[in-house]
Amino acid sequence: MLTRRHVNLLLVASVAAFHQSEARAENTAVFSAYAMRTTWHPIPSIGDWPLDHTAVAVSNGDEYGCFGRKQSEEPGNARLVAQGRGDFAWAKEIAGREDFHAGIDYGVTGICNQCANRILLPANIDVRNAFGNEIATPIFGSYGLGQDALIKRVEDAAFAVNQQFPGRIMDETVHEVVARISAGLNGEWEILNADMERFLKPALGTEYDKFKSDIEDVYQSLYYKRVALYDAYSNGRIDKPRFIARMNQGFASALDDLHDVMGDGAFKKIVPVPPGVAADYVFYNLPGQYR
Repeated sequence: MLTRRHVNLLLVASVAAFHQSEARAENTAVFSAYAMRTTWHPIPSIGDWPLDHTAVAVSNGDEYGCFGRKQSEEPGNARLVAQGRGDFAWAKEIAGREDFHAGIDYGVTGICNQCANRILLPANIDVRNAFGNEIATPIFGSYGLGQDALIKRVEDAAFAVNQQFPGRIMDETVHEVVARISAGLNGEWEILNADMERFLKPALGTEYDKFKSDIEDVYQSLYYKRVALYDAYSNGRIDKPRFIARMNQGFASALDDLHDVMGDGAFKKIVPVPPGVAADYVFYNLPGQYR
């Protein structure tokens, strides 16, 4: 039987929970992920391959250009690809208050896609619907190379916010974000499988089902190669120029494998340029001694 004291305690707990919920709502904002068509092509022979730059805008006024243009600088060329609500202070700490690049070394551990995805972690959205993501994700992953360093960055960012605003970011919320970062191969394949359905299936038509498992095998091989190479680089066994060169070679080799298993005709339907050209496009900053 509930006594008056029990009822009062329940009311106090209910009111406290309500105020905590209100406080969390005040600490969040709407994150908008944008894709902006780019005509920047460091290798002319790539042709008119549709590619997007990605950027992030937050309803509290924060903006992130992710190594390039912000949405407000070219709103007519900005296409909304995802939207969600998250803690804006946490995102700012993840982005970094000096360069806002979220720990990404451009062209080495990621590009604009991975930078945006890191900043969007508190909102549980990403830029998977941007054109070019089907290239960026197999090479650098959803959140860029260096999973352990990113997890520490996310946890440190939450700690910094909670130091200033105690209890603002709950441990459970941090654990959910870390779980998404740690999804690895399975998490990436979910995105790439959707990319294949969207881009490759229309191009290959009736041949798509025949090649799908081969494409997955080639991707998995590239995934494990890039993990091994980053481990060698991050532990000082190879330097940055060598790492970039080996990543370039790994991507070109994966495309060569894809060409061999699919045949020239089918391959050209999905990659309209030679494998080496496609790899050089992604790693355009390949050091001269390795070209």
